[in-house]
Amino acid sequence: MESLTGNLLVASSIVGDPVYSRGVCLVVHQDDDGAIGVMLNRPMQPGPAAFMKMLSNDDEAPSNRLTSTVEPSSPPANPLGTVHFGGPLSGPVVAIHPLSQYAEAETGKGIYVAAQKQNLEDLVREQPCPYRLIVGHLGWESGQLQAEIDAGIWHPMPATVDTVFRNAAEMWPALIGRATSRSVARWIGVPDVIGAGELN
Repeated sequence: MESLTGNLLVASSIVGDPVYSRGVCLVVHQDDDGAIGVMLNRPMQPGPAAFMKMLSNDDEAPSNRLTSTVEPSSPPANPLGTVHFGGPLSGPVVAIHPLSQYAEAETGKGIYVAAQKQNLEDLVREQPCPYRLIVGHLGWESGQLQAEIDAGIWHPMPATVDTVFRNAAEMWPALIGRATSRSVARWIGVPDVIGAGELN
């Protein structure tokens, strides 16, 4: 199976689980053992600067201090940088952004991932580009993600810088129609002839 790294997974309209409903996930890694992704449209409070200050305090894990402040439907206070709930599985805080000099890996064309503290601090302090700080992630064992796609839970489509950094509230409504048409074309075995330019 071709790797889905660098693709978006757009949740089907039939998905009712609040963690995934109207969700858009970026697949940041996939290999023979499974896949890892992060949700992109689940903004949280507090903002990036306050969050990074919390990370520098080792007395308490950030996730414990954010529990009462998660507001998935709240608009980001700062359009240049937002903190997002990436999924229910714990892991290092990462940033998704478009600049290679602040990254350790590329996932999709022009989309980069940073996890090292210095890169995260530079992004928050200098705000050189749009970015999303991600807390938590999604994970699939080998074959599990493809099974969910085949069942119609997710509609995959290539990620672009424009789609990844679209306003969180607008992301799913803007992508679901295009993503669904790609899946339907794949299911019935015909070419997907609708241009990707429709996303702009």
